[in-house]
Amino acid sequence: NIRTIDTNNVVLGYDAYQEGTGYNNAEAKNFSVTNKEGKSETVDGYMWVHNLDELRAMNTNLGGHYALRNSIDANATLGNTFNPIGGTRGFSGKFDGLGYSIFGLNVKVTEENDPAGLFSSIYNASIRNFTLNGGTISGGKYVGAAVGSASGGVIENITNTASVSGIGGEGDNGIGGIVGYAGNTTMSGLKNIGTISGAKDSKNVGGIVGYMMSGSLTGETYNLGGVSGGHNIGGIVGQATNGAEIGGGSFQIFNQLNVTGDYNVGGIAGTM
Repeated sequence: NIRTIDTNNVVLGYDAYQEGTGYNNAEAKNFSVTNKEGKSETVDGYMWVHNLDELRAMNTNLGGHYALRNSIDANATLGNTFNPIGGTRGFSGKFDGLGYSIFGLNVKVTEENDPAGLFSSIYNASIRNFTLNGGTISGGKYVGAAVGSASGGVIENITNTASVSGIGGEGDNGIGGIVGYAGNTTMSGLKNIGTISGAKDSKNVGGIVGYMMSGSLTGETYNLGGVSGGHNIGGIVGQATNGAEIGGGSFQIFNQLNVTGDYNVGGIAGTM
């Protein structure tokens, strides 16, 4: 029996992974909890992710709800790169790391237009509560350690120490420590310690978010990694447009390392 004032923060997990099929045939489970009004409310269960094989298998069910059961050693992805969760279709479910870490994740996407990150792209998904500890993330136009490209949804309480690099290219780009491109996404509590670098002619490179279009970035958010690229280079956000909101509330957002580029270079934002 669970009594809670916030059912959004209830994570009840169950084993669903099956060898050979992954999470494709998993039966969704839900649970009944008591909310602050004393009434019964149904919450969705989360499928446990125990290891690297199960992390990879999230691609078999892109709308599922997942939670880390423990920290994961992903060092085996060195030289045997990890295919981002979401692939070319995108992830639309929920992922809660419960404060655990993913160690040594290596992602290398060679197709310029395919987003690179732990998640390639997300659509109105919820990604939260984990640390990417070590490793490398590299790609083309949209690269972020956690998410390459986000449309809507929530991204919160994530720390990255991996190095992130992108080539850039024609048209819009976004290379960030946590998120490459974020459109109308609610973000908070994001921290980067890894080095973030774009190629010489890249644009929209940020310590936290490369290209932020509308949405918000709040909470305890900061960058402690060097940021470099061509233009629109910022310690927190490379480019912020369409009413994007940075800061607010009781936490101070700050950058504490070098930011270098050709023009439109700022300690917080390259261009707004």
